[in-house]
Amino acid sequence: MADTRPTENPPSPVTPDLHNTSQPPKAEAKKIKMNGTPKEIPLADIIAQQFPPFDAQNLVVNPFEERAKKDATFEEELSAMLLDCMLEFHAWSSARPKHEASLASQSLEEQISQIMETEKQQGMSSPTPSSSSSLRSFYRHRIVERTRAKLGEFVERMKTALAALTSALV
Repeated sequence: MADTRPTENPPSPVTPDLHNTSQPPKAEAKKIKMNGTPKEIPLADIIAQQFPPFDAQNLVVNPFEERAKKDATFEEELSAMLLDCMLEFHAWSSARPKHEASLASQSLEEQISQIMETEKQQGMSSPTPSSSSSLRSFYRHRIVERTRAKLGEFVERMKTALAALTSALV
């Protein structure tokens, strides 16, 4: 059987015996090196020393406020730069379609003039009815022109239908 009697623990050598009041507690001393030589200064003297006051205004508050001011000026400068960039981009993007449209219209006009020149060279320009052979070619030309017009209308209707379908899908 195990022994169930209470046992007394001997006092630990690390912890002082608080129940023993026969001797007053010793003032502890702290070893501090001054000028390379260790000196013992009583702990009570160390506690009684006055430390220099902590200057929170100069060490914490002022640097924080300066940084906040710098951040605010940086944000203002950045906002101004971003606004300038946006305005320049808008101006560029607004002018770009006009420029491209003018270039495209010039290119189309050149192509049309080349086609008209080719038609003149091939004798397909609009004839004037002066003889019976030219009268037949005149009527043939009118039929071709009507067919072209009908084909153009058909293409326009298809474009309109496609535009309506794509806008309905969006």
